[in-house]
Amino acid sequence: METKTLGFDQPYNHNTTKNTMKQNKPLRSFLLIILLMGMYGCFEIVEVLMPEQVGANRQFVVTMDAKTTDKDANAKYGIVAIHMEEGFRVDSMKYTGTNGEGYFYYLDNDSTTKYNKQSGIKSGWSDSLGSKFGVEDGFKWEVWEMEETYKADKELNEYDITIYMTATRNIGTYPFSFLITESAYDLVPIEGFATFNFREGKDEVKVLASTPIREDNPNLPISVDLEQNYPNPFNPSTTITFSVPVDSPVRLTVTDLTGRVVRTLVDSRHSAGTYRVNLDMLNVSSGVYLYRLEAAGQTVTRSMTLIK
Repeated sequence: METKTLGFDQPYNHNTTKNTMKQNKPLRSFLLIILLMGMYGCFEIVEVLMPEQVGANRQFVVTMDAKTTDKDANAKYGIVAIHMEEGFRVDSMKYTGTNGEGYFYYLDNDSTTKYNKQSGIKSGWSDSLGSKFGVEDGFKWEVWEMEETYKADKELNEYDITIYMTATRNIGTYPFSFLITESAYDLVPIEGFATFNFREGKDEVKVLASTPIREDNPNLPISVDLEQNYPNPFNPSTTITFSVPVDSPVRLTVTDLTGRVVRTLVDSRHSAGTYRVNLDMLNVSSGVYLYRLEAAGQTVTRSMTLIK
């Protein structure tokens, strides 16, 4: 099977870009207007932390440290894109930083970004990333955009991005590539300025074949677990399954992306075991919601989509 190699289609050549701009005065003028407007401060990935190994179909957490290093008075939306094996999925994504905190939402290939100015890719982000950097056989690009705009009010703006993911069911070791940018840009370098930051293949995770079994009682779960709701997307009801390994207070809530609780499904003590809860969202608006399990001193969060 043919595999495309990740990377630039061709090296960025300063002279080639300069000559092209001389031949295309409207394009040159447009780029100059962008620069004069102060569109600086594109994100840079500082560090990505991933677990070395995870259980198949188990949730894990990735943390990304990012920053911008120039002031930017224009409100824009940050974009995080991940190239990963197609069995992995991102459940939810949030950030905290210099300019507050908030969430990202999943931007599928047919969706339009929130950025409403002329510049930038409006839709087809996954296709654009695939054309620019390639897609390995059996892999995919998944794209998430900030729910709210941010402004780089200081010269150094730092962000901690937390990515809640679920591992593939396929056993093996899988590389990850991360890209961070803004929806105001279109993955084309501007002379003297990086419009995106691509961390290619530096991170990987090993997916293990099975989850350990409890020696005291093989029928009981060994860890706190929150499964993806089914069906998802849903309208108006869905089922959530969770597990607790010990007798513990359990709280299961559903919130909107601002953190407002819209449903409290469980708030009582439970013995070790696996439980299923039905969720009805009949009188709630369509959108992305988070459901959070707190049990045995741990918190697990996933996202779900209500479509009416």
